[in-house]
Amino acid sequence: MINNIILKNIATYDKNTETTIKPSKINFIYGNNGAGKTTITRVIENPSKYEDSQLLWDNNIECSRLVYNQDFVKSNFNPETKLRGIYTLGEESEEIYKEIEKLNIERKDILDTKKIKKEQLKQMKDDIKKYKESIEDLFWNKYKKDYCDKISEIYRGNMGKKENFFNKCLCIEETNDKILYDDLLEEYKTLYENELKEQELIEKIDINQFKEIIESNILETAIIENKDITLSQLIEDLNNSKWVEEGIRYLEKSNNKCPFCQRDLQKDFLFNINLLYDEKYKEQKNDLDAVKINFESICNQINILLKENNKIFNDPQLIIDINEYVDSIKKEINKKIDNPKYICKINKNLILLEKINEILDIYNRKIESNNLKIKNIEESKGELKKKAWIFIRTISNDDIKQYNAELKKRTDAIQNIETELNNLSIYLKDKSIELEKLENSISGITRTINQINDLLKKFNFNNFKLKENEDNLTYSIIRPNGEDATKTLSEGEFSFISFLYFYNLVFGSRTRKGLQEEHILVIDDPVTSMDSNVLFIISTLIRNLIDLCIDEKRNINQIFIFSHNIYFFKEVSFLYGKEGKNKTKEKFKFLTVQKINGVSKIEDYKNNNPIKNSYEILWDGLYMAPDVNLNQNAFRIFRKIFEELGHLNHYKMMMQEEIEE
Repeated sequence: MINNIILKNIATYDKNTETTIKPSKINFIYGNNGAGKTTITRVIENPSKYEDSQLLWDNNIECSRLVYNQDFVKSNFNPETKLRGIYTLGEESEEIYKEIEKLNIERKDILDTKKIKKEQLKQMKDDIKKYKESIEDLFWNKYKKDYCDKISEIYRGNMGKKENFFNKCLCIEETNDKILYDDLLEEYKTLYENELKEQELIEKIDINQFKEIIESNILETAIIENKDITLSQLIEDLNNSKWVEEGIRYLEKSNNKCPFCQRDLQKDFLFNINLLYDEKYKEQKNDLDAVKINFESICNQINILLKENNKIFNDPQLIIDINEYVDSIKKEINKKIDNPKYICKINKNLILLEKINEILDIYNRKIESNNLKIKNIEESKGELKKKAWIFIRTISNDDIKQYNAELKKRTDAIQNIETELNNLSIYLKDKSIELEKLENSISGITRTINQINDLLKKFNFNNFKLKENEDNLTYSIIRPNGEDATKTLSEGEFSFISFLYFYNLVFGSRTRKGLQEEHILVIDDPVTSMDSNVLFIISTLIRNLIDLCIDEKRNINQIFIFSHNIYFFKEVSFLYGKEGKNKTKEKFKFLTVQKINGVSKIEDYKNNNPIKNSYEILWDGLYMAPDVNLNQNAFRIFRKIFEELGHLNHYKMMMQEEIEE
């Protein structure tokens, strides 16, 4: 059904502003000749011919239009062409006709069901689209912004649109790989941000060397002087071995004088002193000095290692523990240096140094890996990209599982609807095939001739009738003597026969396949040059079409009736409107078309008929007169008549003036 008619830049309608009609099921449109009625009928019939005008349809479903206007008359009742036959169902086919009506009802039910299912399907698809958009927003804000933006080069190509990013996440297969974001960041910096160069491996602590030093026998051996020398006991008693040992260094430069008291030394004293610190003592002392030097050297290496790689050793307590451990050993060695007889008490547990080397092993493996990646940079970037997407897929796994489950549920529902629609289409096709078979088996053009000729005869139109031509496809209009009457028909006869032809076309078709096609009827001024008798006949026929349309029978979808004839307009519409059938009054609409200053205007009266009957006309200003003063004089005389007859109150009632008590 048409739900909107838009008129613009056509005939007498405004070139710049749209004139709009919002029609109902049955539409009565009144207007004088030249007001713009026929223009509306032409737009309804073929809107594509008029660039700025258009029709809008319910659910965008267009149906055929059957238009009766002067164009229809000229094209069908042309002396140069034969009148095409109208196919209808024969009288002998009533049972089949009932079957056809039944099939049509079934077809309509199927179409209605399809319409509902299509609306459901559209709503479901819209819901899925909105649901997916909400999930795309979630992934964009939750994962893309929080994770991907920091390492954007890895995800390049999939972050321009929310939809692309989400679809990429969906297509990554779920894995059990545990990938840490910090690892991705570090590798990203190596491959994309840092200057790409290979690194040297960091040398580890030589634990074997360290162990060899702290386990040296000299640290656990008391270094003592020669016990066979008498002086040894004295030195031991005085506990000044270190003092004596240091003093010996000065004897060579003291000219046989004591380096401390400057007295002359006896020859046997010097001899005994040299015997006291024999070769064994000196050898042990040298071993101790070597241990100290070696330990200080390895401690220096450890210090440098920890300082230069402080970012690697990010455990402050471990550094403290190592320093305390090294210092404890150093103290013990120093004690031994100060007192060679001292036995060192050294903690030989190397777990802290092993911990340092474990950390270095892990870091060195990363260096080796990075060096290899630098050598194969593009391949490394590709592997990093794979890991980065696996990471996103892993952390979003719960959201993806929920989405897939919900999507499946909704998709299954859509598939069910689509299956139902497909089945309905099959049923509809089957019904259409049945209808076509029934129509082809019984349709013909003869019945239409008989119906039209019967009507002509009943209404005393005996001067002409229709005749089926030998081709069994067309009609001729002939006189009783068989002569062609097309060129000699009066205007009234011509109008009547053309409308009867149109009326029968409503119930038939010019082709066998169009018998059950739904259509919209447009009837424009069908009573031109007709007397009151014919006007009544045509009004009755049109009311029959209206009733069929209201009852949704015979495939009449919507009706538009145009006229400038007040009496015909009232005659054809008096049963309807605001005062008419209450149950269906909302299906009727009354409109008027007026041309003001050369521009057509349309007034919508809804279901209130603005055209009055012949008695009401006397009381309204509907009487058309070019002179306003003459019109007022007529009213004054009219009032005087009622006043003289003693019915002034009736006059006032009809004129809606205040009535005197």
